[in-house]
Order: sequence, then structure tokens, then C-alpha cells
Amino acid sequence: MNETTKLNDYRANEWCKSGKHCSKCQLRRYCKKEDIQMEKETVKITSEPIKNKLNRIFNFYGKKRQLHKLIEEMAELITAIEKDDKENITEELADVWVLMLQIKLNMSNKETNKFNQAVIEKIDRQIERINEKIASKYYVD
Repeated sequence: MNETTKLNDYRANEWCKSGKHCSKCQLRRYCKKEDIQMEKETVKITSEPIKNKLNRIFNFYGKKRQLHKLIEEMAELITAIEKDDKENITEELADVWVLMLQIKLNMSNKETNKFNQAVIEKIDRQIERINEKIASKYYVD
């Protein structure tokens, strides 16, 4: 079955990232094993040389300074979004992403696990909301 068929038929068949039906998934979403893999695929920028550079930056400035810098960069991103400045949105999003990666890379194992679980839950919850809206005859956004 090709990707188009899967997308056209997503309400009838729920597919995991692997392209196989997953009896454990109640909604169209990734299984837990695939969620873990998804993180590795999504953040390919965090190769060892990049991780080392991100850690060097984080360790030089410190957690408090980088958290403050993240707030500053998020404010700049908000301004760019409000102005619909596509070029600046890209730049500011990159700034925010770099700082978020620094912070995530320096989390404890417990914090990282909690973070990863929260991300998975938020994605799953939003997919549930989308599926509920699609299933509703009275879809209003």
C-alpha cells in the first residue's frame, strides 16, 4: 500500500510510522518504539560534533544565562511571527531551536525521559483532538 492510499484511508486504517497496522495504537500515531526512533531521526543536527559544540556553548554561558537568552529569542520569534516576516521567522526559529537543544542536551536522564514522554503525550493528545474533530459532523475550528 502506498503513502497516498494510507493518507486517503487513514480513518479506516490506523498506521504506524513503519507502515504496518499497530493493534496497540488506538489512533493514527507512532508506537512507543517508533517514537524513540522518531526523535533520533528528527534531530539529526545533534551529531557528536554538533553536540560537543552545543555543550561547549551551554557550559561557557551557564544554564541561567542560556534560559534567559531563550526567553529573549522566543520574544524575537513572537515578534517575527506577528509581523509575518518569513525570513526573520526562520532565523529566530533557528536561534530558539539551538538554545532548546542546548538545554535538552544538558538535562538529567530523568528529566530527558520526562521530557520525551511529555512530547509523546502532547502529540498523541493533539492527534486525538484532530480525529475527534474529523469524526464530528459539526466540525468548527
